[in-house]
Amino acid sequence: MEFLRFIAKDGVELTGQLYEGNKDMLVVHLHGWCGNFYENEFVQVVGRTLSENGVSFFALNSRAHDYKCDLRVKTKDGFTSKTGGGAVDDFYSSAIDLESTIKYFKKLGYKRIVLQGHSTAAQKVLYYAIEKKHKDIILLSAGDIHSEITKGNANSAKVFAEARKLVKAGKGDQYLKEPLWGLVFTAEALINGYGDNETCDYFPIRTGEHKKEVENYKGNVLNILGDQDSLMKLYCDTKEGAKYFKNSFSSANYKMVVLHDTHGFNKNPKRLASEITKWCTSLK
Repeated sequence: MEFLRFIAKDGVELTGQLYEGNKDMLVVHLHGWCGNFYENEFVQVVGRTLSENGVSFFALNSRAHDYKCDLRVKTKDGFTSKTGGGAVDDFYSSAIDLESTIKYFKKLGYKRIVLQGHSTAAQKVLYYAIEKKHKDIILLSAGDIHSEITKGNANSAKVFAEARKLVKAGKGDQYLKEPLWGLVFTAEALINGYGDNETCDYFPIRTGEHKKEVENYKGNVLNILGDQDSLMKLYCDTKEGAKYFKNSFSSANYKMVVLHDTHGFNKNPKRLASEITKWCTSLK
């Protein structure tokens, strides 16, 4: 294993952990909202398993890691800092992080790069793949993230109303008055990351709508759900969710796997790692 740090194209320093296999294939893992590269045990299990089977793995700490963080930003005179983290992050910054990570590893000689997103990062990875026509993605615990936050918080309607008002007034960087899940977002972070009919809302399972961008995506997709995912259970059962995803990715080379596991795959991470390894090594 090797800890790496490099500079994104806009100067933000990114970090993460590399599990070295060979350079024919690299899986880049992007954590979920307020997460990081080390919090979920399955990340380390997947990294070790892939590298033992010849596939390299990089667990990225994006600029949206943890609730709040200090980001180092490179300038012509050295470094300065700014606030990052899930509380303030703009959904679209993930595209900068992924593009910069891909470019960094391409320069190091890595050939085929698979993007893997967990939880809310499934939408971020998919957004990048659609926009850049990136052909290989893994989605872990993807779901209807607008439903997750509205069904999981009784005060969500009030908080979203405040957020929309602030964004409309050009005050999207202001923090909201009330927390969701015990944490306070900025208005823009909430709308961009969890709003209905926003770019992030690729999987509106609540309505049954299938987004055209997803239906038209022609890449290779591995989608893994846990049948005990407590967030999905807020709005639908796993069978319904799995059927919805299958119908959404109608143009892709798509594989769905449902494991007897949780949102964080903490029951049997070795089984998760095995499924990811089998899929990666089967890619043509």
